[in-house]
Amino acid sequence: MNTDSTFQRYASSAAVLLLADRLANSSLNRLKFRLKYAIGPFVFDLVCPERALVIEIDGERPGRSMAYDWERSQYVRRRGYRVVRLWSPDVQKNLAAVLQAITKEAGAGASPVKSRVA
Repeated sequence: MNTDSTFQRYASSAAVLLLADRLANSSLNRLKFRLKYAIGPFVFDLVCPERALVIEIDGERPGRSMAYDWERSQYVRRRGYRVVRLWSPDVQKNLAAVLQAITKEAGAGASPVKSRVA
C-alpha cells in the first residue's frame, strides 16, 4: 500500500466520522458500511460492499484535484460499484437529507452483491 493510501486509511474528517456513526447506528436497510475501505489502490470514505456502493465526502481535502477524484470514481465504477459524492457542509448541516439520499441509492441497486473483485 502506498503512503497516500496509508495516510488516507487513518485520516477522517469530522463529516466522514459523523456520517459513519449515524450509518452504524441506523437501520439503513440493515446494511453495513465500512469506514476507510480500500478497493484496489484507492481508499474510500465509506463503502457498502453488499450493495457495491461507495460514498465519498468532498470538501475537506485541500490539494486533491477533481481529476484524481474522477480517476478513483472511474476505477470503482469499472468494478461494478456506484459512487455517491456528498459535500461536507451538507453532511454536517442536513444529515437527514443525506441519509435519505443514501437510503434511496442503496435501494436503487440490484440484489445484494455476494462478492466483488477489488
